[in-house]
Amino acid sequence: MDTLSYQVSAFLITILSGFVFGVLYDLYRVLRGTVRPRHYLATVMDILFWVVVTPVMIIQFVFANWIDLRFYVVLGVTLGLFLYFAVFSSLLLSALFGLGAIASQIAALVVHGVGTVLMVPVNLVRGFGLRIRWGKPRVTSQVKVRPGVRWRGGILDRIFRFHGR
Repeated sequence: MDTLSYQVSAFLITILSGFVFGVLYDLYRVLRGTVRPRHYLATVMDILFWVVVTPVMIIQFVFANWIDLRFYVVLGVTLGLFLYFAVFSSLLLSALFGLGAIASQIAALVVHGVGTVLMVPVNLVRGFGLRIRWGKPRVTSQVKVRPGVRWRGGILDRIFRFHGR
C-alpha cells in the first residue's frame, strides 16, 4: 500500500500532465490554424501531434505512479485539462497571437530592409537615366495564354515594385 504523501504527489503530477496536454493541444491548434493544411496534411499533422504527445504523457505517468492506471489518474488529468482550459488557455492563446504579430512585423521590417538594400544599385542605374529591362523583350504578335490560377502578389512584389515600368 502506498503512503498518502506518495498518492498526493502522484495526483498532483497527473494534474500537471493534464495541464501539459492542454498546453500542447493549444500550441498544435495555433500551428494548425496558422498553416491551414488540406485534408492529407491535416491527417499527417494529427498523427505527428499524437506521436509527440503520447511519449510525453507516458513519461509523466511513469513519474507519477509507474503507469498504474487508477481512477485518480483519470480524475487528475481531467482536472488538469479543466483548470488549463478554464483559466490559462485564453492567456496562452493571446500571448501566442501577440508574439506571432510581433514576429511578423519584425520579419516584414527585415524583408523591407533587405529589399531596400538590394534596390540601391537599381536606383543608382535609374538615376543615370538608364533603363533596366527585366526578362525577355515583349513580342506583341504572340497569343497570350492565361493560366487558370491567378498569382496574387506577396510581400516581395510590394518591395520590388518598379514605378518606371
